[in-house]
Amino acid sequence: MNEADRQARARFFAIGIIRLFGAAMVAAGALSVSGALELIPPVVGYVVLAVGVFEILVLPPLLAARWRTPPEP
Repeated sequence: MNEADRQARARFFAIGIIRLFGAAMVAAGALSVSGALELIPPVVGYVVLAVGVFEILVLPPLLAARWRTPPEP
C-alpha cells in the first residue's frame, strides 16, 4: 500500500468517525431536550443537537471537497 492509499484510508475513517460522533451528539441532544437525560440542561441539549446535525450533514461533504484529488492536467 502506497502513501496515497494510506492517506485516503485515513481520511475515509476520519469522515466516518465524525459522522459517528455527530450521531452520538444528536442522540444525546435529543435525550436532553426530551427530558430523559437530566445530566444536560435542555438549552445545552439544543446546542448539542445542532452541532451534531452540523457534524452529520455539513462537515463530511466539506472535508471531502477539501480532500478531493485535484484533476490531472
